[in-house]
Amino acid sequence: MERNCKSCEYSEFTRKNEYGEIVTLLKGFCKRFPPQYALRGSYGDFIFPYVTPDDWCGEWKGKEA
Repeated sequence: MERNCKSCEYSEFTRKNEYGEIVTLLKGFCKRFPPQYALRGSYGDFIFPYVTPDDWCGEWKGKEA
């Protein structure tokens, strides 16, 4: 198995849209650690870091089947 964010236990590349359908995201979220505070325009918010499927940070853990 290739060690990248797409195959990592901590990453999430799908979401439910407003119709309840599961959609695949081009950029995912890494949920290895709690969300971090980030400025978004003129206000702040807590978000998980964005990752791409080919990223890899060294904290990789394979998805459980």
